Amino acid sequence: MSDTDSWGIEFSGNSYKLLKNESDAPTHLPNDDSNTHDLQNGVSVSGSTVHFSPCWGSPGDSDMSITLSADGGHSETVTIAQHTGFIQ
Repeated sequence: MSDTDSWGIEFSGNSYKLLKNESDAPTHLPNDDSNTHDLQNGVSVSGSTVHFSPCWGSPGDSDMSITLSADGGHSETVTIAQHTGFIQ
């Protein structure tokens, strides 16, 4: 994920959006008409904004967790590992 710009994802309720250099990206997510992507009805996401370093794709000095929840109580947590950006 080497680039001269920092990229990130901002999570909010039932949507997320692509960021470039900590602001709304002029680039759209793949197969979308906008930099914001709405999740399916009944699915929500909790987590903060994740920024990846331009050179290594690191989210910083600590792991980042994002939890997806669906109506009915099922949820899954995705962890982005510190320093490496590895998604677990």
